[in-house]
Amino acid sequence: MDKPGKNEASIRIKINGEEKEFEENLVVHDWKETKKETAAASEALEEDESFEWVLPEPEQEQEELKEFKQISYVPAISKKSWVQPKGPNRKNGLSNLVFSIATAIIIGLVLGYVMLHLFTSKAEPVNSLGREENQGAGAGVDAKSDGKTTALTLNSFDVPVIQAGIFTSEEAAKTTAAEIEAKGFPASVAKQGEQYFLYSGTAGTVEEAKVQAQKMKDQQIDVFAKTFSAGEIKVEGVSGQEASFLNEAAPVFLLLSETSGSLLAGNDAQLDAGVTDKMKSIEQMGDFTNKQINSLKKNLIHGYSAIENFKKNGNAKELRDAQQALLDFLSTYLSLN
Repeated sequence: MDKPGKNEASIRIKINGEEKEFEENLVVHDWKETKKETAAASEALEEDESFEWVLPEPEQEQEELKEFKQISYVPAISKKSWVQPKGPNRKNGLSNLVFSIATAIIIGLVLGYVMLHLFTSKAEPVNSLGREENQGAGAGVDAKSDGKTTALTLNSFDVPVIQAGIFTSEEAAKTTAAEIEAKGFPASVAKQGEQYFLYSGTAGTVEEAKVQAQKMKDQQIDVFAKTFSAGEIKVEGVSGQEASFLNEAAPVFLLLSETSGSLLAGNDAQLDAGVTDKMKSIEQMGDFTNKQINSLKKNLIHGYSAIENFKKNGNAKELRDAQQALLDFLSTYLSLN
């Protein structure tokens, strides 16, 4: 850059340590004029070049860095291993494994035993539903003896039935029963606690009971099918022969109900061979001293004979009679004391 001449003026300004050069060429003709022009130039400079003096700000203190510490943690184990790794816990792992295997074997044996007895029991012949307690002389040794047993507890059982109502008075229940019988259907009243239940049929399954119930509904009789549970019954002062009969009575009743209910549902059912053998034994028994037990015996014989007659002649009335006899058996059985 050319140096300024003799008649040239140069102004240097430092801003923030940086030197800036300002030049203005002035032709001097007269010192007075020069003075005026110099003053004008300085004034123009002040107007045109106004600088904002910005002082450097002190450096902001940097935020103190937070110290982060590493945290050690053990990830969650989703599944427990049966076999522990080698080390101090290996014994516990093996013990747990052996214990688990032994437990599984025991549970399997128990379930197998239960299932075996559950299925094999169905193939067995008619079983006794009673047990003798506090036996007297000769009871339980000779079923035909005249000895006495203090008490006989009859086990509970379930049977599908057709229920036609529950009443608070026996008279009202018997009135409704008579109306049902007038329409050609069986009916019997059984007292349970302080109430009187009216039943109008028995069966082997609830589905078969529903078939009978629908026929009654078609005749405007309000009924429904259900499973009835007879609880344990304790009978006092029965003889050895009476106890023998009672032990067989309930199982025979259930099988006769199953056969008659199946026949009423339109199925071709046959009497179980075990029932036939039991009925022959019951028919050979003489009359019992206990009137209720004697009535139970007659009900079973009547029901069995009616089913046999239906199988021979196909008369539907025989099935109705069989059902009535079985309902009367149930009513008397529940009233034993």
